[in-house]
Amino acid sequence: SSEKLETLKARLGEVSDIHSAISLLHWDQEVMMPPKAAPGRGQQLATLSGLAHRLFTTPEIGELLHDLHDGGTLSGDDAKLVSEGLHDYTVATKLPEAFVQKLAIAQSSAYEAWVKARAASSFADFQPHLQGMVDLMLEKADHLGYENSPYDALLDEYERGMTADYLGGLFGDLAPRQSALVDRIVNAPNQPDLAWLDQEWNPDAQWKLSVKILKEMGYDFEAGRQDKSVHPFSTNFDITDVRIT
Repeated sequence: SSEKLETLKARLGEVSDIHSAISLLHWDQEVMMPPKAAPGRGQQLATLSGLAHRLFTTPEIGELLHDLHDGGTLSGDDAKLVSEGLHDYTVATKLPEAFVQKLAIAQSSAYEAWVKARAASSFADFQPHLQGMVDLMLEKADHLGYENSPYDALLDEYERGMTADYLGGLFGDLAPRQSALVDRIVNAPNQPDLAWLDQEWNPDAQWKLSVKILKEMGYDFEAGRQDKSVHPFSTNFDITDVRIT
């Protein structure tokens, strides 16, 4: 059991390293990559995504996960690693490698189209890419399988066990209350003076302020960095390499 666990960790480590490389390419695309490199970047992401998927869904990893899970001798972090790994493996094996590659290319292309459409304030330029992503998500849901709504299959990736029906009831109850709260705020007699918000803000001053706040928070600039991007995001490639924008 100990030998199998170490073998599993080594195999999962290889997959994790590839995903870190994928994340690094995504970070570069959104922060530093020259625009004309976009088609090549999409292909690079597709190749690595397909490779990571192929390595993770091998019968060897499946056997290791099942053997260790069914053995019932693990506890703590090791038991959780195996149970979560088995869940992810079960999901991943439902997705064809060709689909994983197609999705990676589409996501990269859609991002570049969004950047240009945003600058031109033209939703029409982005709409075909958005529709393409919706179609791919529906295809993904079909691969994963679902009982009632395709959104159930997609929700499970972020909130395991959540369903569209449950969320419909939750937000259906919340929406009128939230609307009433907004109406009370908007129509309140004591309104704040927001004129100070309507002005140009110095980018350099904003940058210095954000760095000051990060330092006061204890953000380690020797284990991370801050850069500028069209849309802010955070990512990490290791616990000692965390990037923010």
